[in-house]
This record gives sequence, C-alpha cells and structure tokens, in this order.
Amino acid sequence: MDPNWGQLSSRPREQCDQYHLCGANGKCTFDNYQVCQCLKGFRPKSQEKGNLTDWSLGCVRNKPLSCQEKDKDGFLNFTSLKLPNTTHSWVNRSMNLNECRAKCLGNCSCMAYTSSDMREGTGYAIWYGDLLDIRELVTAGSDLYVRLSESELALDTSSDNQEEGNDEKTELGERDQSNEGEGKENLELPLFDWNEIDSVTENFSTENKLGEGGFGPAHRGTLADGQEIAVKRLSRSFGQGLDEFMNEVVLIAKLQHQNLVKVLGGCIHG
Repeated sequence: MDPNWGQLSSRPREQCDQYHLCGANGKCTFDNYQVCQCLKGFRPKSQEKGNLTDWSLGCVRNKPLSCQEKDKDGFLNFTSLKLPNTTHSWVNRSMNLNECRAKCLGNCSCMAYTSSDMREGTGYAIWYGDLLDIRELVTAGSDLYVRLSESELALDTSSDNQEEGNDEKTELGERDQSNEGEGKENLELPLFDWNEIDSVTENFSTENKLGEGGFGPAHRGTLADGQEIAVKRLSRSFGQGLDEFMNEVVLIAKLQHQNLVKVLGGCIHG
C-alpha cells in the first residue's frame, strides 16, 4: 500500500483557513482591515515584543484570573464562532450548564466551555489552556463562554452601557431572542446500515485504509451516488469506550457547518 497521500481536488482557501493564523486566544475575522483580533479581555502579546503585526505570538490576558478566589472569575459569552481546536478539551454528556460552569471555575487551567448538545441543553465541552484556531462566522456558529476576571467583566459591562448599538455587543452579549431558531444547529445524524458500510469500504480492506487516529482506523469508501467518504471505526484494541467515541462524534457534528469536516451519519453494529 502506498503510504503517501494524493490530492483528489482543491479549492480556493480563505485566509482564515490557515491553522493558528491568529495565535493563542485570538480570532480570525471577516474584517478586511484587521483579519486577526484578540478575544475581548485579551491584548496582542506582540505589543510586549515591540512588533504589532506578529499575530503568531497570540494574545494574553489584560487582567489575570483570580484562581484561588474562583468566585471572582466569570464568563463572557461569545457568539457565532467556530469553536477552538479540541486537542485540550474534555466532554461530559450528562453535565448541565451550572455544573459545567462550576467545574471550570474549580480548575485554574480551564479557559472556556460550550454546550455539546444543542437539542437537549445538556452535555458540555470544556477547554483547558490557550484557545487555538477560533474564527468568526457570518451565519450560525456556536456560543463559547470564555473565562475572565471579575474586574475585566466589570469593564466590559461598563463599556457596553456606554456604547449601545456597538456591533461588538451583539457579538459578545446575549443572543438576540428574535432570531431564535434561525441558523439553529441540527445535530440529528442519520444511521447507515452496517452492510452498506462494509460494502463501500470493501470489507474494510487494507487497500482502502487511510490511517489510524484516536479510537481506531479510518477507511475510504464510495457511496452508491459516487460520493467519496471516510469511515472511522471504533477499535476495541485502542482501549476507549463507546462514550468517548461518541463524545468525539458530537463535537465533530457540532462543527460540521464550519467547513472543518462534514459528518454524514453513523452506524451502530454488534
């Protein structure tokens, strides 16, 4: 089997498609004047280095977290975002909003959280450490609750009161209830028949194997309509359970409208 990857197709890339373009705690925007911006409550680290244009350095907090006095920290709700890279995230599918908030406040490394199940209102994902690869979206997108110090949140509230009508208020404030339902995420995924999956991957043949990642191998296949797909299969030898695998599927499904990857469906067999 040839271990090398071949290019099947290509398309023009947007500037924001470049991974980690705006560094840690920065976001890529649709602003033609300034593509990279820091999240509210952060400032460019390049200012400290005397280079105002080096976004690879990312952003740092304006004010440090309390940590030891966790009740003095809070969260600011950012809306319409592509969620950060999930490498350093953790998912609990049964936790409610208040429990997730409390868990995040109890760990000084916790930076942000979001709902992982928009349908039921339960289940949350938590991020630890710097937030990487955030992007603003024109439509849809996800909410992200970012941890800030109490003093920083007080400044934000004061600023919003003085600048009514500022676009940033809609971006960082509460979601407009009049738009409830528009662009709402639908995470319902169809189930495929096992025999169909087995057939399109040629019985998960080694010739169709793309590689292995977390939880198991991935194989290429072609559906009856000619669409090429990749099938990721849970492997018992990887020592991970169904819950962990489903956590990954939930996060990928939630991100599928953001041009990262599209989940067509799943299959439960055996």
